[in-house]
Parts: sequence; structure tokens; C-alpha cells
Amino acid sequence: RNSSDNEEQSLRLGSATVRSKTPVLKEYEKTVIKVLTADVLSPSQISDVLEKGELLSYEYTGSGYFLKIIHPSLPDHRIVCDSPILGKADDILCGFIVFIENRSLLLECHSWSEPSVPEDFRQRNVLIDLLPL
Repeated sequence: RNSSDNEEQSLRLGSATVRSKTPVLKEYEKTVIKVLTADVLSPSQISDVLEKGELLSYEYTGSGYFLKIIHPSLPDHRIVCDSPILGKADDILCGFIVFIENRSLLLECHSWSEPSVPEDFRQRNVLIDLLPL
């Protein structure tokens, strides 16, 4: 196993505090962050956060997860980014919210219906759909 497999394994163990660069972000998570923060962060900020941000923590909640990234270019004041975005993997539907505060970005993934978002959701082929407002 290589080190990225080990990092991924540690992220799957439930509530954990880890420090690593953000390549552990899945492509669908990057897409969600880009879309949700497009109106509040500049393209260069978004790029820096996704490429150079530090993964601070990951927590599986039982019906979704929280993933926290820190980066010095993120603002201190609280911003909530909650445009409707649907994630789908198999028969599992979820939504996403981004919270920005104290130079950190918290990605929340939450269940929208049964079945709930399982612990292995991040390893599935998640498709993203932007919902009309």
C-alpha cells in the first residue's frame, strides 16, 4: 500500500483529525466546492484551496460527513454556501453545504433520503447535479 492509501484508510475510520495536503479530495468534492464557493471566493483562491489547502479533519456522522480544509487565503468571517447541489451514487442521494470561517472551509455532505449516506460513500462513483433554483 502506498501512503495515499494509508491516508485514505485513516479517513475512513470515522472521526479523525488528520493533516495532509488535499489530494485526498475526490473529484466530485472539488466540483462541489468550486460551484458552491464561486460567488464568494476568487478563482485563484478556490484553486489555491483545492491545490494547497491542508486537510484538517474528517468526520463520518452516520448520515453523511464533514471534511475540513484550512488555507491562509480563506476569510475569517462566516460564509455559508448552500446552493442546491445533488450528489448521487447508486440509489443514494445527498446534498452539500460549504461553511467558510476562521481560514477554514468545511464541506458537509448530508443524506437527502433513504438510504442514508454510508461510510464508504467517498469511495463510490458520485455524480453531481446542479438543481435549478
